[in-house]
This record gives sequence, C-alpha cells and structure tokens, in this order.
Amino acid sequence: MAEVATIARPYAEAVFSIADSASALPAWSAALGRLSQVASQPEVLALLGDPRVSAAQLTELVVSVAGVDVAEARGLVAALVENQRLAAFPQLFEQFEQLKNARENAVDAQIESAFDMDPAQLSALVAGLEQKLHRKVRPSVRVNKDLIGGVCVTVGDQVMDGSVRGKLATMAARLADA
Repeated sequence: MAEVATIARPYAEAVFSIADSASALPAWSAALGRLSQVASQPEVLALLGDPRVSAAQLTELVVSVAGVDVAEARGLVAALVENQRLAAFPQLFEQFEQLKNARENAVDAQIESAFDMDPAQLSALVAGLEQKLHRKVRPSVRVNKDLIGGVCVTVGDQVMDGSVRGKLATMAARLADA
C-alpha cells in the first residue's frame, strides 16, 4: 500500500483550498481535528471492512460522533470511506495543519516543563520563541517531572532542551568521552 502521507496529501490540499477560499481555516481545523480523532479509533476502522455496514452508514457514524455538520466535511468523510482511506485521516489533519501554519506564518510548539508554568512564564517563553523563530508560536504545554527542572521545547524537528535532565545527559556524554 502507498505511504499514508502520499495518500493523505491530495485530500489535505483540497480541503485546505476549500477552507482558505472560504476564510474558514480555524473552523475547518477544529472540524478536522474532531473527525480525525473519531476516524482513528480502532472500533471505527474495524467497521470499514465490515460488509454489514454500508459506506453511507459509516460516514454518518463518523460525522455524527464528531459533531461536525458541514456538507463539505461530510463529503470528505464519504470519499475517504468509499476509497478505503479513512485510516489516513490523522495524516490528512496533520498535513492540513502544516498548510494552515504556513499560511498564517505560525508554528506549533510542544513545551514540556518540569513544573506547572504560570501564565507570565509561559508568555515570556512564547515571546522569546517568537523572536527566535520569527513566527507566531502556538504552545501546547505539558508537565514532565522527568525533566527535573527547566523546559524542553519541540518545534517541528527542532528540539531546544533547556532541562536539567538534558544538561546532565550532555555532561555525562562529555565525561564518558574524556
């Protein structure tokens, strides 16, 4: 079977074109996120090959559980179901988000912190990242006690590790090489 990213790309580009021309990128992003969550459930994917469930029934199930009531979204789900491509939905959503971020000159940043960050700390960190990256930063924060202290920021394939754990690992590697 072809690579999932290759399968998802034309769908993502088509949906992005529709959403962009309608100035509805945020609404489509939210809808695709919900649809992606539902479509990636093993129970839903198992129904894809079930001869007792028609394509129309599966389409209606996915759309209704996701709570999406947009005609174009229903058409997208129907096309994916009919072409046995429903499993590509998470990749489709990811590619749509990449296109949306490129249009909005933005990046998604996964921020791991050893402790809860107060709003002022998060704002300062985001401002610093925006200055460094020259793009709008959309943070997603989670606490990871394993970091011991500090933060680790991932933007795309770039990792900025300012954690105590990262510094200790660097020191251990240098000592091992000495």
